[in-house]
Amino acid sequence: MKKITFLALLSFLTLSSIAQNKFGYIDSQELLMLMPERKTAETEVANFAKSLEAQLGSMTAEYQQSVQEYQANESTFSDLVKNGMAANDAAAMALQMIAKGELPPRAPQSNPSRYFVALSLAEGETLRRMIHDHTRQPVLKEANIAIRTIGGLLLDASPGFKESKEGNNVELNFCCFRFFNTDMYYSDTEIKSLSKALVLAPIDDRLTFFEEGLRLRSRERNLWADTPVAKLFTAESEWHLLGARSLADNLRGTLTGINLDGGNMPTNTLVHIFASVAQKEARSAALSVKTNVGVKESRGVHSWTPSEDTLVDCIYKLYGLGGFLNTESLMRLCVDLKIQVKLVDVVQMFHMLESENPDKLNLAEFAKAFPIALKHAHLPKECAVGSAIVEKNEVWLCLGCTFANSIANETCVMCNLGWDGRRQVPRDQWECSQMEGGCTKYNSNDKFYCEVCGKARPSLKSVRF
Repeated sequence: MKKITFLALLSFLTLSSIAQNKFGYIDSQELLMLMPERKTAETEVANFAKSLEAQLGSMTAEYQQSVQEYQANESTFSDLVKNGMAANDAAAMALQMIAKGELPPRAPQSNPSRYFVALSLAEGETLRRMIHDHTRQPVLKEANIAIRTIGGLLLDASPGFKESKEGNNVELNFCCFRFFNTDMYYSDTEIKSLSKALVLAPIDDRLTFFEEGLRLRSRERNLWADTPVAKLFTAESEWHLLGARSLADNLRGTLTGINLDGGNMPTNTLVHIFASVAQKEARSAALSVKTNVGVKESRGVHSWTPSEDTLVDCIYKLYGLGGFLNTESLMRLCVDLKIQVKLVDVVQMFHMLESENPDKLNLAEFAKAFPIALKHAHLPKECAVGSAIVEKNEVWLCLGCTFANSIANETCVMCNLGWDGRRQVPRDQWECSQMEGGCTKYNSNDKFYCEVCGKARPSLKSVRF
């Protein structure tokens, strides 16, 4: 009975306590839906999920690529790499094991792989020291090294190095190095090899790379249009037009120089072609009074006078036949203007300019092709008729790099171009004549034959041995 009473009392107390307390519940999902930060959080979570998916995709693709590379090159991997060690760590471990005698060197392969690497002077000196201390260099037990000049001349080599007779393409590799070094002169065979090596590089990309290299280097010349390297920047189907394009550029540069400051023309030639009758008479009168006027004045002279007629009018008055320039008269003009020219280039230039008559060029067509010809020539002040005197600036702007040079400088101090924008042959060198089929390379005066194409020096006939 007491137990029943106790249980009843306990039940009563429990019910009483429950009745006194109130219970509720929270719908967390509904609460989250009502929060203002919900949309922002959902966007961040979605973006994070996408980034993880992209990362997973990238890792999967990288893994698949690694598997493919491993399967393709498995035969060339060392045991250390096959066991999962990184390539750099495996190389270091292998060298240590070789040095300790724990890993014997591989047997020489029948056709080992060869690599060509451009080195700085410091790197070359370091490798040469390693070669001469080969007993302490475990790497030379696995590989052999040869050091060459950019021309391919062998300077030094490790004791185990042997020249390969097949498949190493030494000449081609060094031609590529020369191209990276912005060399302009190559033989026909080298040009063909370079064309094959650069077949995957678009012509525009080649030209951009080459011109940027020229801009950053000091070269005796910056114009490449008339050099063998121009073939690499031109489709093979247009190689026959290279001479014509070079001729047009040279003629345009010469006319520009004549307009700016007379160019490099001798005074008598300049006056003969571009001075009017009245200007020639004025100069003759000045010569009769003042001595030494016939000598071409230096660039320090500030006073000059323009020609009465434009360049193109003067040219057609003197060289035109019935209002036209034919191949013969254009060749005479180029010779008088000191421009090297070949008949085949003149003929191709006529076709390139798309004249109505393939053998003739009228005045309007010439002016359209060479707009600078619509300006006037820069004549000596003695040719002035009346008060037609113009003061010359004390500096001249280079047509190549726009650098402002002193009037005392014959060539630009930055790019070595002349006042007319054309290259100038250094005094201690001679140019391989393009008129005689040469490559236009500058050669030292102590050389009697061109170092590139082997053509004889133009003045060789008069040289006494």
